[in-house]
Formats: sequence, structure tokens, C-alpha cells
Amino acid sequence: MGQDWETDANDVDLHIRDDRGGHAYYASPALPSGGRLHADVTTGYGPECFTLRAPRDQRASRYTLQAHYYARGPMGYGMGKLQIVDHDGEGGLSFEERPFVIMNDQAFVDLGAVAR
Repeated sequence: MGQDWETDANDVDLHIRDDRGGHAYYASPALPSGGRLHADVTTGYGPECFTLRAPRDQRASRYTLQAHYYARGPMGYGMGKLQIVDHDGEGGLSFEERPFVIMNDQAFVDLGAVAR
């Protein structure tokens, strides 16, 4: 999955929590259940990307997703989207987009969850 946004002077972080108590974000990018956050983009348009490479039966059952407006900068609101690409391991792909708007510094926006 990847998160990007439309303003170049702010910092929008992707946070992922699994149902085993793991929390991946810029300061702790890896989940014990196998996922990893690959970049902390602090200026620009993103993307911040998270991947799950473990087989489905070894993953956590549920991952909760959030956007965090770490630094608003001079641009004001942060408008962007989370893109989820799922490969089923047998050649099938699915795509989903979850748009968001964040207005306040340090605010979190719930981007839903994904299941194993």
C-alpha cells in the first residue's frame, strides 16, 4: 500500500496497527507480523509505502490504517489518498483507493482496515 498527498511542504505519516499489538510508523517501521514501512517522506508528495510479504496464513488477521498530519507547514490542509494493491499469490490483483483530508496538526484520520 502507498499513501501520497497533494501538498509539497507538509508531512503526512502512514500508521499501521495489527491485531497482535504491533504498530508500524516512521520511528518503528517493522511489524513483528511481517509488514514493513519503507520510507518516511517529510516533505513533498510522498509516497509512504508499506508492504506485507509474508504468506497470508502467517499474517495478522487485521491491519488498521491511519494517516497522521505530523507537520502542516504553510500549505494548510493535507489532501491525499491511500492506495492498496493486493496480490493473491495466484496472479490476481485487486486495487482500492481511500481518499482523505486532514485539517489540523497532529490529527489522525482513520483509513479503515484490511484483513488477511
